[in-house]
Amino acid sequence: MDYLGVLEVLGQEAFGVLAGASTSELVVYARNFDTSIGDLFLIPSDRGGERIYLFRMTQYANVLRREDDMDPMAKNLVAMDDPFYADDFERDKLLRLTGTLLGYSEYTQEQWVFRSPRKLPDHLSRVFKVGFGDEATIAAQEAVLAELLHAQLRGGIRVGSLLAGEMALQGVQVGIPGEYFAHHIGVFGRTGTGKSNNLMVMIEAIFQNNLHLLHTPQEEWERDDRIVSLFAIDPHDEFARWKPETNGGIAHIIEVMSPQDRAALVGDFFYLSCRPQENLDTDAVLNGRGRQCYLHRRDITPADLISIMEFTDIMSASAEAISDEHGEDWISAILNGQVEPDDRVIHRASLGAINRRLGFLAGTRSRLVPRATAYDSCLADIIIALERGRVLDVDTTMMTEIEQFLLTTIVARTIFALRKALKSSSTMEQLLGNEDTDGEIDRHLPLQESLKAQLRERLAAPDSPYRTGEQLKQITELPAVNIIVEEAPSILNPVRIKFGSVFRDISRQGRKFGIGLTVVSQQVSEIDNGILSQLNTEISMALGNEEERRAAVQTASNDIQPFRRELQVMSVGQAILSASYKNVPLPIQIREFF
Repeated sequence: MDYLGVLEVLGQEAFGVLAGASTSELVVYARNFDTSIGDLFLIPSDRGGERIYLFRMTQYANVLRREDDMDPMAKNLVAMDDPFYADDFERDKLLRLTGTLLGYSEYTQEQWVFRSPRKLPDHLSRVFKVGFGDEATIAAQEAVLAELLHAQLRGGIRVGSLLAGEMALQGVQVGIPGEYFAHHIGVFGRTGTGKSNNLMVMIEAIFQNNLHLLHTPQEEWERDDRIVSLFAIDPHDEFARWKPETNGGIAHIIEVMSPQDRAALVGDFFYLSCRPQENLDTDAVLNGRGRQCYLHRRDITPADLISIMEFTDIMSASAEAISDEHGEDWISAILNGQVEPDDRVIHRASLGAINRRLGFLAGTRSRLVPRATAYDSCLADIIIALERGRVLDVDTTMMTEIEQFLLTTIVARTIFALRKALKSSSTMEQLLGNEDTDGEIDRHLPLQESLKAQLRERLAAPDSPYRTGEQLKQITELPAVNIIVEEAPSILNPVRIKFGSVFRDISRQGRKFGIGLTVVSQQVSEIDNGILSQLNTEISMALGNEEERRAAVQTASNDIQPFRRELQVMSVGQAILSASYKNVPLPIQIREFF
């Protein structure tokens, strides 16, 4: 649709007229029509080229055509039965709209290209409101807007409808490209704003994205298309079932797939829980696709615990020294009293303090890390599933907070180390090594011999996710792996990050290895600034106080200062999507998931 086609859709009945324009504010006068903060307007202008400007109203006021203010008219209405100018009174009622110019679309080489607001529309341009008119007119307007903003809206993972005032434009869907799940995403909002619902909608969209790409030849993929794997922490155990009375959630998404699609996208399991395996096997909702979530002490390195618990520098050095001596059995050596203190590194007081920190792993206290002599762990299964493009729902209701953080940390560190090993290798033998020579996997996972043995077996197999025939895959050929960090301030605060957290490394380098984080929090200000600075996509919902709103504005990849006041009053499911790969922040309405 060219410029004249857009004008034909907009028609002759303008909502208002542009009265003033600067790079900071637009002023529009309109008739006394119903309107709302956040409404979107299109302003055609042919000065310098055929352009359609996009204006978002942030404030409006009632004004009168023939009076500087409404005082005289109000006085007359109080003093007399009929005001002066009674016959023309309705025509005197006007609205003065002010707001922000979001940018403009320019028709170039038979397509619309959206640009940042470096130019202004012509004097007294006609202004058209999106969502004004009958159903057919609104549908036509939505089609126009979708075409004008195509490059800003596109993305295989659809997260919501463009929001115009109080109206969600169902014909204008906003998406995040799969490639940007290998970058980092922030989801911010106070309790009750719909963060969990947002994640559930995102999970369904990831399944739809992966299913679409599964059936689309790769040469037909869009430039930023990519299969997405998700390690979804589920602190309320709701994603699998969502609302049991509606038979919804991931279980339903999977159930309606064909057997072939289910085998390709889900495999043997999608749900992880510390509940006993026999309970998972008999859970009708899971239909045999639940797996008991458990690790072994040998999966845990000193760095894992140092990054989620309080360790002094001396304690950290002692833990590292013990692991150097006892290898992957360092935790069992401490808990079984096999470590002797010395006067050099392993001081008696530090050893006692470390022992106390490890108390949650002693005996049968931990559901996540049960006491076991022989190595038995689901960690390798998790890693291989993520490398195959799977969505994993992790029920953490049976875990303590420390166990939840420990699991997330270990999974993130392991897949990060494997991807680094893959990037350093040109052959499978170089990656895995042989009887005589260590491989890159040994260099990047030095302690975990038991885990490496399982990974070697799976990665060397003919159906290895790292292999295409005899060739190793490139990082870009693997899924974008995204790890959700719930209650992010607890482990991504400035104090924790400085102690060698793997999340610091992933935030800085994860993009190179196809690994991203989704940081979910009620508070923006409590998250380490280094993490915030690496976010490429932010979904900002209503926030609780001025400090958090200020932090959200500072963090956003686009300028969302004009939306700052709305971050206090947005309704459930409403959000501002800002992203480094989009030229404009987009207000969205996230649908309620059923």
